Amino acid sequence: MDSNEFKQQVIPHYRAMYGVAVAMLGGDSQRAEDAVQDTMLRLWDHRGQLATVSSLKAYAIRAVRNRCLELIRSATPEADVDDPATRTAVDAASVSPQQAATEASDQLELASRLISRLPESQQEILRMRAFADLDNEEIAQTLGINNATVRQQLSRARKTLRQLMGSHLRRP
Repeated sequence: MDSNEFKQQVIPHYRAMYGVAVAMLGGDSQRAEDAVQDTMLRLWDHRGQLATVSSLKAYAIRAVRNRCLELIRSATPEADVDDPATRTAVDAASVSPQQAATEASDQLELASRLISRLPESQQEILRMRAFADLDNEEIAQTLGINNATVRQQLSRARKTLRQLMGSHLRRP
């Protein structure tokens, strides 16, 4: 695969790859961009093998997913609570939702928290569908599962989210 073929066949999937990376890395756009760039470099380095791939989009998304998993595993989970920047972030996070944002942003925050309560497989499928705008077939190829499983997990995730959202909004 030469440079022009790479530009025509792989680069168009950048946006979908970025969406998956942002979703997996918790909205960190800088880390997501780095993950996609690293993945693009790896794909370029192995461009000779891409001719045998049946779906370049699914392959590219799976590659960026794997890169994000590497980044997540290598991240240090502990924060320095004595660091002034961390203290400022903690103080900012303690601001009530009424003061921090409009009702729409509050609901988005709630949805994000509720999504994190779903089983990991459902979270991943839901985020790939919502943020990367992948269809069920592409999600199935990316995750190496069948299409029926994607439909089932997506349906369960949406149903559970509706229930959680409804019960949370009914609270006094």
